[in-house]
Amino acid sequence: MRAPRGFTLLEILTALALATLVYALVSSTTLHLSRTARAANRAAEGRARVVRISEQLRWQLRGLFTSTQEDSADPTAAKASTGVQTEARSGPRRVRTLGALALLGRRTQEPDQEILLFRSNRLERGNGATEVGYRILVDSETGRPALAYRQYPWADPAGLRPPEDDPEAPWRVVCREVVGLRLEFSADGQTWQREWERLERPRRIRFTLVLDSGALLQAEVVPGVEAGRW
Repeated sequence: MRAPRGFTLLEILTALALATLVYALVSSTTLHLSRTARAANRAAEGRARVVRISEQLRWQLRGLFTSTQEDSADPTAAKASTGVQTEARSGPRRVRTLGALALLGRRTQEPDQEILLFRSNRLERGNGATEVGYRILVDSETGRPALAYRQYPWADPAGLRPPEDDPEAPWRVVCREVVGLRLEFSADGQTWQREWERLERPRRIRFTLVLDSGALLQAEVVPGVEAGRW
């Protein structure tokens, strides 16, 4: 009776080569699927951030607050006239303001990098009414433009603060997917202008978010209309 025949060295090497090839193909496919899934998750998270920040901006504009006396830490400070920078007491330091404006919409030298400042009783965090702001800044982490937000702890009765950096309410990037901000304002609901710096609030506000993909997200708001968040 003959002994069973074993595998030759060539057969073993061929089997190992085939197994290695199959493993490499499976690993490559798995890695590709994993990267695709992560990219899809990042894209979905980015879209969710864009929707969330757009919703927050509309929500806060609908709660546009024009009174300069409620929720203020210093109700004795004097009101300032529009267009004149004044100083109001804020504890031990003095804060320069832009005057008793209801809202400030200002263009900059860079296209689609506009500035929006206003008071709202719909806050990202906390209760009451205070000053909030939106603008496009260069992100220190990526070196690219991104949408930044700031919120003061209280509303200055003398008016809106200037858009420059303030340690009391530093600008912080909230959405890197938004690389541009365009603003339009209407006093009568029909004609539109690109800037606003008045005591009264506009009848309508239109904002456009420019996304890093090149897409545009536009919304139109009637400010001061109290409504639940949607």
